[in-house]
Amino acid sequence: MLTSRKSLTRSEIYEAAKEKIGLPYAESHRLLGDVFNIIGESLQSGRDVKISRFGVFAVRRKEARLGRNPKTNAPARIEARYSVSFRPSGILRERVQRGADGTADD
Repeated sequence: MLTSRKSLTRSEIYEAAKEKIGLPYAESHRLLGDVFNIIGESLQSGRDVKISRFGVFAVRRKEARLGRNPKTNAPARIEARYSVSFRPSGILRERVQRGADGTADD
């Protein structure tokens, strides 16, 4: 399933689900679209999303701080904001490491 590009696109995920599950493309598109929307809405409302054996998407608040403009080196205020971080599960970390070592068996 992996392509030569570094990123896996949403369309490629739909196609892989279609092939693996056997659903028509439109149905896999709708189903996965709904899953992505649920995850996005949960994060937007401030709730973390834990997917067993995969990892945790967590919403973090970053306080306002003083930074620097990298172009001019002038001080610049960075406003407070929210960001999303991802913490992989131990199982996912091991699978990625096996794949990075060239010993993937999945």
